[in-house]
Amino acid sequence: MRTVKFTKKHGHKWDETGTVWLEFPVDELRRRCVDGYLDRLAGTECSEYLIPSESLGDEAKRLADDDDATQENFDRFSDKVGEYADSLSEDMLVSWFVLLNDPVTIVSSEVEED
Repeated sequence: MRTVKFTKKHGHKWDETGTVWLEFPVDELRRRCVDGYLDRLAGTECSEYLIPSESLGDEAKRLADDDDATQENFDRFSDKVGEYADSLSEDMLVSWFVLLNDPVTIVSSEVEED
């Protein structure tokens, strides 16, 4: 099985594992990026900077600023984010995952073969 492993600087731990490294199957990378981005969309004013697509970033900002946005609007946007992720290469998904997970603390990422 192919896995991707991310390592943080000493002292910075992944909440998920309590360690300085996080490893999971490459097949989970797309879902983790999309879910991670959508989770952050609701919680940060700068979520438009956490997606490597200027047009989706602009749309995220408009959606977040729209007091009349409905769940249907968010669902359509979520679908667009998923479609965008489907268009990314593995390397681009790795870069996006790093961007979503505190790039200042991540010192390495590597895809490993079993």
